[in-house]
Amino acid sequence: MEFEKFALEVRAHFAGLSVIKPPFVVGSSGVRHRFTLLASGGPEFFAFDICENVGVEEVIRTFAKSLDTSAKACIINLGGRIDSETLQLASLYGIRILSPGEIQNLFARQAVQVQNVNIHLRGPLALEA
Repeated sequence: MEFEKFALEVRAHFAGLSVIKPPFVVGSSGVRHRFTLLASGGPEFFAFDICENVGVEEVIRTFAKSLDTSAKACIINLGGRIDSETLQLASLYGIRILSPGEIQNLFARQAVQVQNVNIHLRGPLALEA
């Protein structure tokens, strides 16, 4: 799960989003909600929950947090196949369920083009991108 969380953070940064640490946000109800990862792009929040296996309970849990916080939510499924009832419920609630392999394309629409980026490292190695 840590690898997928790190991959989400990297993709969010490259898309020009700010990763919120710790990943808590207070909803309109006053309840403090925790996501696996939370990123902000101006007024929009993007929330991610990473689950070993996604079922109806995980979809409902993420939807409730998303509804209260107005965050656009995704679930990253680390497990295998998801049953049709879970997929239908996620679709109804507007929750995207993704596999770890789909993380790399997740922020394609939010990505910003970065030109002439220089990366300076300490020590004998220096890279330029």
